[in-house]
Amino acid sequence: MLPPDWVYGGWAASGEIDIMEAVNLKAAGGNTIHGSLHYIGTWPGSTYITFSTVPGSIGRQLR
Repeated sequence: MLPPDWVYGGWAASGEIDIMEAVNLKAAGGNTIHGSLHYIGTWPGSTYITFSTVPGSIGRQLR
């Protein structure tokens, strides 16, 4: 989810919420699902918090 206006600058300074995201599905660890909040600063120096889980296991916070 992205904001309608980029008030604080380009991605991801104005924020983004990834409710459910799967990355590199065919690579090792591709069964992992992520939920993230991106904020403060522009990529690649933006701040983010990610919660990851593998279906059927207990989730873990990566950063």
